[in-house]
Amino acid sequence: MRVDLFATHTWVSRATAERLGARALSAVQAETPSGGTIERTLGELEIEIAGRKATVPVVFGESDDLEAIGRTTLAVLLLEPDLSSSSVSPQPWTHVTHPPLDLEKLDRAFSGPMKKRETEAKPKPFWITVTLRSLFGPRALQFDKDHFDPDFLEGEVRVLFNGRSPLIPGSSPLITNEGAVRDIRIVSFFWNLAAACDRLLADSTKEAVLLDGAESLYLEFERSGRDVDVRLRRAGPIVKRVLAATRLPMKDLAQDIAKICMMVPTLLADKNPEVRGNPIFQRFSKTIHDLWKTVNPESP
Repeated sequence: MRVDLFATHTWVSRATAERLGARALSAVQAETPSGGTIERTLGELEIEIAGRKATVPVVFGESDDLEAIGRTTLAVLLLEPDLSSSSVSPQPWTHVTHPPLDLEKLDRAFSGPMKKRETEAKPKPFWITVTLRSLFGPRALQFDKDHFDPDFLEGEVRVLFNGRSPLIPGSSPLITNEGAVRDIRIVSFFWNLAAACDRLLADSTKEAVLLDGAESLYLEFERSGRDVDVRLRRAGPIVKRVLAATRLPMKDLAQDIAKICMMVPTLLADKNPEVRGNPIFQRFSKTIHDLWKTVNPESP
């Protein structure tokens, strides 16, 4: 079978899966390359590749579906693609958890000593830190000019109001012990955040950016003249509860969001230069750069 790094799970024809004794689990929605969705059966099957064996999730494919080994199967078996030999090989290492990418610390590092002291003395009214779940780089992500999955990279996003997270640490499976939200699709989140900020700078008065789907946490921005109210809300069945709120000048919010968002395409393109030619990545990068140019018109 071929390896498809853009497939989450391994796809096996239903006839083959049933013949090998795969156990059906549930129906799942699968996203197609064209952006549509199809329903298939998800099951479990014992698979052996390169002498390594494990029970992994498999999708039961129908007659028109291609069979392929997905990236979850490779991860469980501790295998990685070897492009030089068109095969797979054992991973020489596994990745450990990385400390948060604290963009406020980076901001202070590039600022003057006076600004550094001021920032440390008084936390920003609104800020975001990110912990990336996986590493950038061609060993883990096989990008090219024709393929780019905006949802490939997940991580933890910590929203800070006056230097503190309003979320109770460990209060749910989606909240970490540091008060961050797990399983955020980093590229999609910052793409939406930059686009919302750009609309606020134009003529929009109210924007919302979803943080997660399961608990319906979202950031709400409401502009009033030169200021903007920022709220973190949790949508309940009846009431949309405000967990935290602050007000700051629109120009300060735009500067901070532009600075935060610029990190993602910059890191991606630096570690994976081949992705620069991809049309989806170009649209994502253009959204971020348009915001940056609006906020920093004198910047090169």
